[in-house]
Amino acid sequence: MSEPQAIAAQQTTRRRGRPRNEETRAIKDAIEAAAKKNNQLTRFDIANKVGTSHQTVQRVLEKYAINQQDLEDFKVNRADIYAGVIGKIVASIDSTVIQNASLRDRATAAGILQDKERLERGQSTQNVASLHSIADRAIKAASNQETPSETVDR
Repeated sequence: MSEPQAIAAQQTTRRRGRPRNEETRAIKDAIEAAAKKNNQLTRFDIANKVGTSHQTVQRVLEKYAINQQDLEDFKVNRADIYAGVIGKIVASIDSTVIQNASLRDRATAAGILQDKERLERGQSTQNVASLHSIADRAIKAASNQETPSETVDR
């Protein structure tokens, strides 16, 4: 084996011991991505997905200030936490905040809040009249043996 071939063989051979910086970064990124993608995963699930030990997952989560118990508590209480944050946000909106918002932001907020209000009241957030109109045309077209597009064109 020539000297360049020997060097190339050494470089492609997997190193023993701690992973290199690139490998460490890749593992950290994979752990973070798995945790963010599906926050229902346990550290054992993440370890299996990433192909590393659960201890490594625990070290990464701790290093980046992700406490496993806090994460589990958050998963269990997520709806209540979101409701509390929403309450704080809504409470922080006063007439000055609304006045200083752009027209686009006010219109967007109004539309979103209207949809949320309708959902809370058990009302539809879809345009039901349009759906009924389409269904009526389809029924008429079927009874007249026309295609729905011919009925719409009239």
